[in-house]
Amino acid sequence: MDLARRVEVFDLLVSLARQGRGVVCVIHDINLASLYCHRLLMIKGGEMAALGPPDALVTPDFMEEVFGARVAVAPHPLLGRPQIHLLPAEG
Repeated sequence: MDLARRVEVFDLLVSLARQGRGVVCVIHDINLASLYCHRLLMIKGGEMAALGPPDALVTPDFMEEVFGARVAVAPHPLLGRPQIHLLPAEG
């Protein structure tokens, strides 16, 4: 999905949620999920690893534990939500 359609679709989902409708999304883009979702369900090996707000789950240690990837985390410059930045593997 191109960038403009992503924003369009997720803005629509937010609008539906504000109308009181339940919205569940499967998103593999951590940054997109962090921007739009109030709660994240992280899965590791087919099992629930954690459920909580992006601020609690989108951390360098947790991303490495669940996804095996080294990341830096910084707040989005306008919205303040945590965003990941991939780091090269050590060594």
